[in-house]
Amino acid sequence: MNLLGMTDANCCFTLIGVGAYGRENNSSVFSNSSFGKAFSSGDLNVPSVRNIPGTSINMPLYFIGDEAFLLKPNLMRPFPKRELDFVKTTFNANFPVQGEQLNALLEY
Repeated sequence: MNLLGMTDANCCFTLIGVGAYGRENNSSVFSNSSFGKAFSSGDLNVPSVRNIPGTSINMPLYFIGDEAFLLKPNLMRPFPKRELDFVKTTFNANFPVQGEQLNALLEY
């Protein structure tokens, strides 16, 4: 079974998808879901930018995925682990760990 979930910045689930076969990869399950289709077509009404709380600095909003996901305009993921230079290695090392924390929680 394949389980995909979306959380907010506090790691609280806001959306889950259950039921795809385990042999299907996350990217295709996401792309074929109603949420994935709305994400790809721009129908989610996600604001393009927001102020960082307590500042006047505008920042685009992003979804965060793992290496299984294809890059999209508002979807960030780490660089593939093969042939990383220093800058990409540093980016991956500082990439948000919420996904790792959720994986550990779900595997428990």
